[in-house]
Formats: sequence, structure tokens, C-alpha cells
Amino acid sequence: MPIVSDCHLHTSHSGDSRTPMEEMILQGIARGLSTMCFTEHNDFDFPITDLDLKEKLECNTDL
Repeated sequence: MPIVSDCHLHTSHSGDSRTPMEEMILQGIARGLSTMCFTEHNDFDFPITDLDLKEKLECNTDL
């Protein structure tokens, strides 16, 4: 039986992957996946080096 779903994926938004989400989606489609679930780590201290991305992701982490 082929694997058609992956429910635990990390992209470059998590500290343990360097692959952009778009690339992972395209690879998933190419490999026949019909379901993909991205489970990024919630790491407020993760360094963001892309300044455009940093502005898009800016959030208040003060509790």
C-alpha cells in the first residue's frame, strides 16, 4: 500500500529543516502525497535572517 499522507513535516520555518514550504509541497505532489500537514516548532527565539520575512512574521511575544 503506497503512502499518500504525511502528517508531520517541518519547513525552513522550524530550526530542524532548511527546505522552503513551497519546495516541500511540490515534492510531496511529485511523490503522490494527497495530504500534507506542516507541524512547525513554535520557537520565538529562532533567528530570522531574511529581513522581508522577519517583517511578515513580526509578532508580540510579551506575555
